[in-house]
Amino acid sequence: MPGACETPGPGHPGLTNSVTESAARVQPLVVSLVAPILPDSALANYPAASPSGSRFQHGVLNALLAHGIDTSVISLRPVSSYPRSRQLFYRGADGALGEGVPYRQIGFINAGPLKTLTVAFTSFFAIWRWARQHRGERRLMLFYNAYNPSAWPLRSTRTVGPICSASSPI
Repeated sequence: MPGACETPGPGHPGLTNSVTESAARVQPLVVSLVAPILPDSALANYPAASPSGSRFQHGVLNALLAHGIDTSVISLRPVSSYPRSRQLFYRGADGALGEGVPYRQIGFINAGPLKTLTVAFTSFFAIWRWARQHRGERRLMLFYNAYNPSAWPLRSTRTVGPICSASSPI
């Protein structure tokens, strides 16, 4: 039909679809969510955990998964320091959240300044292990309610990609 708009076919000279071509060249994203996220079944075991904060973190996790983003979790247990919490030592543990997401709870000594030091030390190695497992991939670390200086050396050596941090105003 004369005067009608036609979309040239794929073999048409000079035709490029920059969005499609650039999307084909981009590597998939892998994300490490570093947060005090717990499986729903474990929430009752941690009185210092916030149910609304947990719902928000699971919402972030579910949104990442819904968009097909390969996500793993490094969890900082939400516990009060000893003696408010009677447990002094927390062991590291690997598992999966209900969504089938790889999950690493870091271990630490739960006593005053030792808590901060051991959390920094063990989270550093958990983050380093995750970064090595995903070497050569586009990586993003999301920190939620977790001031984590253990990521600074990794960031300065370009071991990990961008680092995002958020915290809840509650």
